[in-house]
Amino acid sequence: MQKQAWKKFADKYELRYSVEKILDSPTVEGVISGYKVALLTSAHLTEDIKGTKNMTAFEITLKTILPTKGAIGSGDMADIIKTLGFHDEHSLKEPAWNKEWVIQADNTSIMDAYLTQDRINTLIKLLGMKNACAILLFQPETTLLRVDLSNPLTSIEDLEKLKKIMFASLKTLEISELEKTDLAKVRAKSSAKLNAIELEDDKDGEINVTGLSLEEEAAPPKSEEISSDDKKSTSEEEDKK
Repeated sequence: MQKQAWKKFADKYELRYSVEKILDSPTVEGVISGYKVALLTSAHLTEDIKGTKNMTAFEITLKTILPTKGAIGSGDMADIIKTLGFHDEHSLKEPAWNKEWVIQADNTSIMDAYLTQDRINTLIKLLGMKNACAILLFQPETTLLRVDLSNPLTSIEDLEKLKKIMFASLKTLEISELEKTDLAKVRAKSSAKLNAIELEDDKDGEINVTGLSLEEEAAPPKSEEISSDDKKSTSEEEDKK
């Protein structure tokens, strides 16, 4: 049933449909409304980490790029994000935001500017989908939205429903031309601030080193001095002679 539904979906939107082996799940790839999409089966670790479970993944490549690397995710995707090595974690003071969801980025000032209330509301709907996990991944050349579900999506209706939800979110998640300018300013400002801090650290380091060097050079080697009593005693001995 899954193969039939996915084949119908692929034919409807003129996507590429392929199956490597008879018993394998199919893969669907192509472009819908100008967006690169992919439908595939993905293996996830079970909760006891002793085995794997198959989930259905639907991913869309966005058209705009956030000027920092980062990711926002739930469930298994949140665990993956923690291993990607982003510099900082971002937190939200939003009642509906699940504390288990993760937001990380190399530049949290840019991420904070990106996360408008409308985007937060959209992400809450995506990340909060039942029996699913989702990720919005920002890379230097690609922005990827992906949802993995335990539902194998064996009907064209289920596929259309998921497509509708994900494509509706793109209107909010995409970055406008005006925002690109504003985010570039945020990046420049945060970079300038970081450079100023680094220069100040370097300056402090140079002062400390110079201070130690001058102090060492200013301290002359100690020489043995003769006290006035010693001088007097020496003079008396010479008179006796």
